[in-house]
Amino acid sequence: MNFEDRVVTAILAHRSTHIRWPNAEERRALAGRYEELTGFRGAVGSVDGTTVVFDKEPARDGAFTAGISFLSCRLLDRLASGPVFFSRKKEYGLQATIVSTLTTRITYTMIGFPASIHDARAYRHTPLSCHPNSFFTPGQYILADSAYTLTDTVLPIHKKPESLVPENAEWDLEHARARVPSEHTMGRLKGRWASLRGMRQIMAVDSDFVSVCKWFDACCVLHNILLSLNDTWEDEFLEQEGDGGDGAEDGQDRDAAEPPDTSAEEKRRRIVREVLQWKQGQPCYN
Repeated sequence: MNFEDRVVTAILAHRSTHIRWPNAEERRALAGRYEELTGFRGAVGSVDGTTVVFDKEPARDGAFTAGISFLSCRLLDRLASGPVFFSRKKEYGLQATIVSTLTTRITYTMIGFPASIHDARAYRHTPLSCHPNSFFTPGQYILADSAYTLTDTVLPIHKKPESLVPENAEWDLEHARARVPSEHTMGRLKGRWASLRGMRQIMAVDSDFVSVCKWFDACCVLHNILLSLNDTWEDEFLEQEGDGGDGAEDGQDRDAAEPPDTSAEEKRRRIVREVLQWKQGQPCYN
């Protein structure tokens, strides 16, 4: 074990202390803060995806399965061939999912999918999606961009043609404003640790990919530690993510053909009304 491995291992020993999902009381406090500042009653964070970029093409593209053993056999068969680590942005890397709060604190991370996997599809394999009752109190949810599927615990903006309705468009703008801290989280993470924009490690065997996953997690731990220490980071140094709300080359998750969740649709319509009413009650509203 070299010195880098020892440092990363030492940092990750504190992961459970600095990156953890908020408990019920903490989620109530988060929801109250979101309602006060954004009008989104019940929100406890925002989810987004990013790519941890490889500096070079992997030596054995499609070889990595150690960190994604939870995938279905059908998906693993697909990963066994083709440039699966090549993203729509024409970069090799791993997909990472991050949930963060209004203060840019990271509360959940998952990394391990190839960069070609859609953000929404990766999220569906997280414990947050598979076992929502263990992470959300009824009525609570996380905000997401239009790439994500609307569920009882994930609230994305509208897709066309619904987004063309004036009321929905106005709400989508408020939704985007509430997700600005999530964009700052991604920007600060990659702005502080430029290695995440181009990992120079040779990707030849499974252990190389595992090392990248650990490195990413260590960066997220350090992000939260610095936040706790009130370490300042000027916005002018923020790395521009520009993911554009999707994680596939054509912006669509080909396996996301799911029937609409009527109860989630009704919930979003209710939240649209609540947020627009909240907006009208703000002193700066014109």
